[in-house]
Amino acid sequence: MAQICEPCGGTNPTFSLVGQFPIQPGCSGEVSFVTSFVNNNSCNVEYFLTLTFTTDDDPANPTQLIEYFNNLTYTGNIVMTSNTEGYGIYLEGEREGFAWANVNEPWTNMTFTNCATGVKGDIYPGKVENTTMTQVVSGISWQSSLDMSVQFRENRITARDYGIRSFINEPLRGGLGINKNTIQITGTSNPNRILAGVKADEGGYTIAGLNGWNILLNTVNMDRGGEGIGYRNGYKGKIANNPSILNNNRQFFYNGIRIDNSKFTDVATNSIGQVAGGTGLGVSNGIESSGGFANSFSCNGFDQTNYGLTFRDMADFSQSVGGNCFGCHAAGMRIEGGAFIGEQYHTGNVWDLTKINTCGGGIGAINQGNPLFSRFFVDGFENPSFNPPVTPANWFSNDPTPEATVVCSGCALPRTTPRADSDKGLTALDASIATGQFTGILFPAEEAWKADYRLARKLLRHPEYANEAPVYAAFKAETEATSAGQLAYVSETHAGLFNLSATEVAASQQLWADLLAQTAEIRRLDSLRQAGAFVDGTAYAALLNQNTATRGQYEQLNMTHAAARVLQINTLLAYNAAISAALDCEKNHKQINTIVLNWLKEGMGTPHATALADLRAIANQCPMKGGDAVYEARAFVSHFTGESFDDAALCAAAADRQRLQPTAGRTERGMLYPNPGSGLLQWSGANPPAKARVFDALGRLQAQLSFSGGRIDIGHLPAGAYSVQLLDAEGALIATQKVVLQK
Repeated sequence: MAQICEPCGGTNPTFSLVGQFPIQPGCSGEVSFVTSFVNNNSCNVEYFLTLTFTTDDDPANPTQLIEYFNNLTYTGNIVMTSNTEGYGIYLEGEREGFAWANVNEPWTNMTFTNCATGVKGDIYPGKVENTTMTQVVSGISWQSSLDMSVQFRENRITARDYGIRSFINEPLRGGLGINKNTIQITGTSNPNRILAGVKADEGGYTIAGLNGWNILLNTVNMDRGGEGIGYRNGYKGKIANNPSILNNNRQFFYNGIRIDNSKFTDVATNSIGQVAGGTGLGVSNGIESSGGFANSFSCNGFDQTNYGLTFRDMADFSQSVGGNCFGCHAAGMRIEGGAFIGEQYHTGNVWDLTKINTCGGGIGAINQGNPLFSRFFVDGFENPSFNPPVTPANWFSNDPTPEATVVCSGCALPRTTPRADSDKGLTALDASIATGQFTGILFPAEEAWKADYRLARKLLRHPEYANEAPVYAAFKAETEATSAGQLAYVSETHAGLFNLSATEVAASQQLWADLLAQTAEIRRLDSLRQAGAFVDGTAYAALLNQNTATRGQYEQLNMTHAAARVLQINTLLAYNAAISAALDCEKNHKQINTIVLNWLKEGMGTPHATALADLRAIANQCPMKGGDAVYEARAFVSHFTGESFDDAALCAAAADRQRLQPTAGRTERGMLYPNPGSGLLQWSGANPPAKARVFDALGRLQAQLSFSGGRIDIGHLPAGAYSVQLLDAEGALIATQKVVLQK
């Protein structure tokens, strides 16, 4: 069935439709469209073209075919209501079936104008190439097509809200991606509704041998702020060699690239900035990264943003932040309160000191989090005269050995870096967690749980790490009986639900290859028939029968895999239900496991209203307090509602509430500040602890102090990082806080 715009408003649209081969019962041939529509400006339709092919013998079970579209021009003026959306092309498939949509070719033209969405695909492999989309709300929107081939390349998109949107499409077959597109976003962004050139909300799923999105060589212009490229919950993605990600108006909130809770992802060799001129740099970041692990940020060039690189939440990117070039910023790099990124050695980052001083900040890098877990070791080879200035002053350590490990050919594109494809072994952060030395700053209990959860996931990915030192074996054994270890197990198993055995992979790939070869031959013969050439009818019929049989085998194999996956999901749901949860982060992880696992069972469509409301409640929390489940919830909420989230505001509000909550009736919550500081520490709450014990980084007791006027003084100790135990009048432990003493 090809559903064309019906006459409306007294106007009969004119159109031509050629090359449509009839679909007979049991037929599995290819259908080609060459269409042209004119005089369609007053037609209000739900879809411009709906591609759902149904055989006459079984209308309830659509037969998925190969669809090729060439020279399709759309100039409709679709009027949207609350219940309809205008699509240029809408493709809807099924997970067990075989389909492929080839939307346009490099040598043809295809134009979409005045659509709500130019091309939309649900559970569908395919390619959208060399199209022109103007005056659309969203250019391309694709969802729920993981373990399929999906590619968007060389499209020219001018959209109000989103250029290209992806939801739960990773990992992808064939190393495909979002490449060489030119995107302009004309709408206005704010922190609670952030528009994007490319927006990928993924699920963190893993399949052996497959990677996430390659987002390469795109040019993105944001007229009024937003995110050039957004990537949430990605796995093994690569965002690289994008030559221009630009904001054209500094009045509006802007992130060139934003990465949330992604893993093993390379962000490299991108050029990011804002147009020169105007007053100030606005609320802007070249790259903002929140959470995640084993990502790499290297060889990127930043200019004219308030901060070049901003890191939020806890992460471990040890030895992976290097070769970046910082220009005009208030500070080239910033680590926000409570955040850390792991240790960096000889990373070869470059600061333009002239621009830094001109822009009024005069600071190369600022750490508002915990410097103990984000130390930089640099030398004169990388930073002559040990510049730029950083805050706190001892955050960067001078290591005179000249051995920069990241060299990016200056600050000029292109630059090349390897893909980050594995954990970098056990790190100093891992050691602090395993030995019980890790202490959170803003939300001590939740951050400590989150740290345990992350290390537990790492040890599940790499069981051999537990044998590297007794402390890791002990940590693994202890956490297996805790909610952190149990929920880590659910998360790791959930992420791998689509993995297959080597034998199953080989069988699936062979059938897929056979289907592609057969359908390509059907296409060739159909082209000959359309041109009037002779085609042997017996051979053609045999080919169709062979294709039908192969498709049946492929669908049966996928149904077998799906049935096994449902059994795994049911087992995980039962295990998850038995986990005890007390903290918000524990409850969030447990709840989102239930919602998302059931969503997978139900076919990966639009979540039920109740589930979406529960996801919104999780998504609107501070991730440092609510855990990584917050990012998982945001993928759903952002895609289905368009909402965005301002972590600066959410975390500040959560920290304020935390300080006002009493702890076990003993004292009001608070923290020691300033941190880092020079010695005198003030308690931020109304009722301070009575006593404090101060330990150095090796766990040795250095001082026992009593609070006076809500203050203690550790100025007599050497500069460095300390762990302060806060005690009530009876000597019971209230909390532990890390502090950094500067001299």
